[in-house]
Amino acid sequence: MRISIRLYRCIIDILMKIRDNRVAYKQIGTIVFLLLLSVGLSLISIDIHVFSFPINLFLLLLLVAISFVLESYVFRYYVVSVKKMMLFATFIALCLMFLYWLLHHRMIFSEILPSVLYDFSTTALFIVGFLFFIVMLGVLILRGIKVINKQKFAFLFSHIGLWLALSAGMLGQADVYTLRANLIENNSISYAYTSKGMAMDLPFKVKLNKIHTEYYATGSPKAYAAHVSVYENDVVATERISINHPYRYKGYDMYLQKAGTNTCVLQIVYDPWRYVVFVGIISVLMGAMLCFIHGIKYRTKNDGLE
Repeated sequence: MRISIRLYRCIIDILMKIRDNRVAYKQIGTIVFLLLLSVGLSLISIDIHVFSFPINLFLLLLLVAISFVLESYVFRYYVVSVKKMMLFATFIALCLMFLYWLLHHRMIFSEILPSVLYDFSTTALFIVGFLFFIVMLGVLILRGIKVINKQKFAFLFSHIGLWLALSAGMLGQADVYTLRANLIENNSISYAYTSKGMAMDLPFKVKLNKIHTEYYATGSPKAYAAHVSVYENDVVATERISINHPYRYKGYDMYLQKAGTNTCVLQIVYDPWRYVVFVGIISVLMGAMLCFIHGIKYRTKNDGLE
C-alpha cells in the first residue's frame, strides 16, 4: 500500500514538473516570438503618406471600433485587466519614444544599424506600437464614460484630449507636407518640391512681385520681405511675407526662408489636422485644471475650512 502511494506521488510530481516546464517553454517561446516580431517590424519602413485622407479617417474609425469591441466583450468577459493592459501599452509607447530619441539623434550605434532604424518613426514597429496605445487609451475612455460624475469630468477631458492629440498628430501626418518653392521676380509657379526633391502640384499659383530689403546704417542687410501674389481661378491675393510673419492661404502656410536680389525661397507647410491636435491639447489642459480645482476643494473639505 505504501509503495503504491509513493509511486502515485512520484507520478504526480513528474506530471507537475512536465506541466511547469511546458508553461515555462510557452513563456520563453512567446518572448522569443515577440522579440523576433519586433525586430522584423523595426526593419520595415512605411511611407506615412500611404495613409493620407480618407484612409487615415477610416483607420481612425476602425481604432474606435476595435476599442469598443475590446471594452464591450473581451475585457468584460475574460480575465484580462484593463489597468494592466494600459500600463503595458504605456510602457511600450515610452520605450518606442526613447528608442526614437536615441536613434534619431544617433546616440547609439551611429552608422552601424540599418538606415531604416535612424528614421524610427516610419518603422512598422513604431506605428503598430502607437496604434496599440491609442486603442488601449480608447478602451480606458469608454470605461470612464459609463460612470460620469464631477470627478470623472477631469478624467474624460484629459484622456479624450490626449487621444485626440495623439491620434490626429500621428495619423494626420499622412496629410502634412513641407514644401520648398523657388521664386523668381515677375514669374509664377504652381508647384513646389518635397524634402526628397519630388515636385508636387499646388492648388494655386504663386508669383513673386518684388523683394524688399532693409539695411543698417553700415549697409549690411537688416530685414527681408517678399511681396507675392496668389492666383486661384480669377481670384488674386497679394501679401507681404517676411521672417516670422508667414502668409496663410486656405490651409497653406508660406514662410520666407531665403531672399536674394530678385529671388526668394518659400517654405510651404500644409497641415489640415493641426486644429484637431489643438483641440486635444486644450482638452488636456482643461482636464488638468479640473483636477487641480477638485484637489483644492477636497483638501479644503478635509481640513475643515469649508
